[in-house]
Amino acid sequence: MKRMTLGSRGILAFAFLALSPSITFACEITDVSGSARIVTDEVARVTAVGLQIERGERIETDEDARVTLLCDGGLTVSVAPNSRLQVDRFLTDTPTGWRRLFRGGGQGQMQLFEGAAGFLMHGTGGSRFRLRTPNAVAAVRSTEWAVETDGRQSAVFVRAGRVRAIGGGSSQRLDPGEGIDITGNSVSGVREWPATRVAALNERIGGAWP
Repeated sequence: MKRMTLGSRGILAFAFLALSPSITFACEITDVSGSARIVTDEVARVTAVGLQIERGERIETDEDARVTLLCDGGLTVSVAPNSRLQVDRFLTDTPTGWRRLFRGGGQGQMQLFEGAAGFLMHGTGGSRFRLRTPNAVAAVRSTEWAVETDGRQSAVFVRAGRVRAIGGGSSQRLDPGEGIDITGNSVSGVREWPATRVAALNERIGGAWP
């Protein structure tokens, strides 16, 4: 898999996952290997199985670390090495343009600033989930999907479900087995990822994802 370069635009991955309704969006660490931290306002504490990740906190993993989170509604998140993932909140101030899209429940939100993460949904319910990275937009209907980013370029891959990736003035739908690369205003065509790239992504994320 090619290296990605840094940049500044915003990727939103809107995952319409069946999260159980909740006031806060909290996760619990179920597995950790290597050196990783829970960071809030530059205050860091060492990760450990059983610790809760609350709103505004983020997971930072070193090159030897992987962390698995179990979140509200049965969402499992596998955080790859060299990644920064923040748990935000359930949204109550949805912009007007998205109200009909998001009606019917709270919206959980995370931000992937850099690195990679895989998402597995096993629960049921009516809430939504939003993932933000630093470039482009993806509207997701998926139960198993992964995102990687370094700030300027992001890649989205779907193992189960459906994703709509938006960027560079275009909108593309991704079905299972398909992926897309987004760099600034440029969006690659949707294509079925070769087995070698999928295997590299699986190895990079590890944890509960493969």
